[in-house]
Amino acid sequence: MLVDGFYTIVRQEELPLGEFLAVIRLNPEHDIYKAHFPGYPITPGVCIVKVASEILSSFKGGAGLSCADNVKFLTPLIPDADEPIEFDFKPKGEDRYSITVKGKEFYSKMVLSFRTLPKDD
Repeated sequence: MLVDGFYTIVRQEELPLGEFLAVIRLNPEHDIYKAHFPGYPITPGVCIVKVASEILSSFKGGAGLSCADNVKFLTPLIPDADEPIEFDFKPKGEDRYSITVKGKEFYSKMVLSFRTLPKDD
């Protein structure tokens, strides 16, 4: 998991009509940024999808990512500890969410599908 190392959740809230919002802050000192890219850190796209998946899992009680569709990275996400990044989730059916990622810029959009993970007995 990337939470509490790569990013920190600042706020989460449930909205009407099954929507929810999570606001995070990235850690620009994380080791990922030392390699991607030295002197000009950019948040890797796979990390943006992973953060969205982790947030989705926390809202859906342990749901796991089953599919990512229509993933678009519109603007490079430069880590800034002072910039809040919003992940806005809108339902698109029973197990799918349309997600937008924005802060100072509109960074990304995607559709994630999830499945309920079995509980350990």
